[in-house]
Amino acid sequence: MTLSDRLVAVIQVIGADIKDMIANKADKVNVLELDNVEEFTPTLPYHPATMSFVSETDSNIKTPITITDAVGPDQSTGQVYDSGSTIEAIVRDMLVSYQVPDVTNITSPNPTTLEHGSSLGFSSITFNKSSAFNIDLGVDGTVVYTDPVSTNDVTVTFSHTSVSSQTVSMSVNDTVRVVSANAGATGTARYNNGYRLQVTGTNSKGATFERTESWGIYFRTYFGASSTLFNGSNGSVIISDMGNSLLESDSKRTVTCTSDNEDFSKATYFVMPTCHLDNMGLSIIQNGATPVAGAFVTSGSEVVNGVEYSFLKSSALGAFANGDSLVIS
Repeated sequence: MTLSDRLVAVIQVIGADIKDMIANKADKVNVLELDNVEEFTPTLPYHPATMSFVSETDSNIKTPITITDAVGPDQSTGQVYDSGSTIEAIVRDMLVSYQVPDVTNITSPNPTTLEHGSSLGFSSITFNKSSAFNIDLGVDGTVVYTDPVSTNDVTVTFSHTSVSSQTVSMSVNDTVRVVSANAGATGTARYNNGYRLQVTGTNSKGATFERTESWGIYFRTYFGASSTLFNGSNGSVIISDMGNSLLESDSKRTVTCTSDNEDFSKATYFVMPTCHLDNMGLSIIQNGATPVAGAFVTSGSEVVNGVEYSFLKSSALGAFANGDSLVIS
């Protein structure tokens, strides 16, 4: 066999091998290449699948699941996980307790004492939140300021943030007032009907939450003696003469008489907000035993420093001895 014959034979063999290789080679349009970046969705049982497709679909349940025995704190009997729910979400409900968000306290304004007749004003409020990451940030919350006596209520709508402390602008300029209808004889009645702030919001499960801070109202009363006889327009003079004031949640108090109260040129006075006197039966006990309310007369009332006061004056001058105890309730 000549050299040329041998070359022809080799070429025929190589050609046959190449022909077989081409015949058995997968078509490019029928394969997923290693550098593929295009989305591919398998439609038949033995189709290949991309890592992205597997990670996105394998973690989802194919048919709904109805809970018959709740495992975690965020599962309940009869709850349904719809098809498409992620296995991760189910496992988290089983193992991780949902942390309910809440407004824990309103830090500003937070007055310890609101005095009847005083001014109350602020330009913003600040409040703290727990589990703020579970607040529905797409739903607005509200801040409501309530004045139980007048119509100075203020409502502000705002968007919750995921921070634990949030400040919201809110302009309030008010005067604290209590009328006889809600003065009451106890601090509780006034506290429940008092001035208050309320913050609301919605958690990520669609439930609303709120926090309310109420402020009790305090009242200033005066006891002492003055040589000035009340005439309806000189109340500030008498209050200045007495100087003995007490700020409490009601007008009940125990006082000790001084030498001024036994001075025969002076009358003994007990001055209290009219809203209290209108709503209570006055009792005055001397030295723990003797009722002496009849020894006082209501001389009238007058507005002093923005507050209407009633002036109770002893019928006699120098009516009480130095050291006498009077329990007024």
